[in-house]
Amino acid sequence: MPAGLDRGARAVAAQEVRDGLRGRRQLAIRAVLPVLLFAVVLVTAIATRGVDQTEEPYRVAVEGDLSGAREALALLPADAVIIEPVDDAAVAVAGGATIGLVVPDGLDAARARGEPAVIEIQRSVGASRARAATSLVVGVFGDADLAMVKASARDAGIDANVGVAAFDQVDVQLTERGTRELSGGLAPALLTLQAALLVSASATQLLSRQRRGLLTAQLLLPVSRWQLSLAKGAASLVLGMVAGAPVLVVVLGIVGVINATRSGVVAALVGVLACVVASLALSALAAALGLAVGVRARSQEQISLASMVVVVGFAVVAAVVALGEHRVVEVLAVLPLVGVVSTLRDVLAGEGSVVLFVVGVASTLLAAAAIVWRTSRHVDAERLVLRSAG
Repeated sequence: MPAGLDRGARAVAAQEVRDGLRGRRQLAIRAVLPVLLFAVVLVTAIATRGVDQTEEPYRVAVEGDLSGAREALALLPADAVIIEPVDDAAVAVAGGATIGLVVPDGLDAARARGEPAVIEIQRSVGASRARAATSLVVGVFGDADLAMVKASARDAGIDANVGVAAFDQVDVQLTERGTRELSGGLAPALLTLQAALLVSASATQLLSRQRRGLLTAQLLLPVSRWQLSLAKGAASLVLGMVAGAPVLVVVLGIVGVINATRSGVVAALVGVLACVVASLALSALAAALGLAVGVRARSQEQISLASMVVVVGFAVVAAVVALGEHRVVEVLAVLPLVGVVSTLRDVLAGEGSVVLFVVGVASTLLAAAAIVWRTSRHVDAERLVLRSAG
């Protein structure tokens, strides 16, 4: 229990935890539901990524002869492709480029001399936009167009000795960076959804104790409003961490294995520690929200409605921030929930700042403390009503 709790508040928190641990069935359900919810969010995120925007140009990362690639791709409409010079086309594809081209130096000169030129096309496996972009680029140098040009040249009495551009297509598997980006998105998404379900469970437990008269008895105890609210929040946090232990173990295993394999033991330890800290911060925020809902709600319907709104909000953050294709701007690290999820993703991907991660965790914990403090004022109002009635 938190060191800030006095003796009476510790007793209240311990009783809350014991009552919660007796409901093993509820704990099992709370452990399984995040996995199912994560599957839905993951499918939605993948489907959203797979929707092609016809007005969005293809990002073509060019490694090698940039001028030769520009000369060849000039046959395409100006708004069809965006040509980006890169040092490593495979890394660029893993980082979001539609396709990568490895163009040999002196492409135009080689073709003018009638020499073959091999252009390597790199793309992500299973990406529909990558396949479409490949077909578009290959079509520029296609055999049909080349045969037509040769035929027209021969008809005009012009030497048709034109070098053929051959294409060697390579499907790019996830590189080290790509693998870390994948684990960096999955881990915060799972932790976010696990924490979201803590809201409903905490609120329902408080409502149940209120109906049995236990909350009324606790309001009459000689415990300050802040200590009583903090005790209930701490109990909800402990129960949430117990219920979420299976998911947390899976997340830590995935992060530890991937980071240890790709970047070493130190990176694995940093990733595991970051996940534990983020899980505590997210669960603290969810427990505080559950406390606020449970204290104010007077029926299960009210709890269900409020919890649904919170779960949807957490799910949106998991889908857009954790599993989204683009990184969140650094200034958003100061926002509760969004900050800790976005910075955790960047840290696990090897691209984030530990300082920003600490800022995100701190903002989330401060938001949780503010919610508990606000709830304690409502608890004090309830206490005044009871004492006045007595």
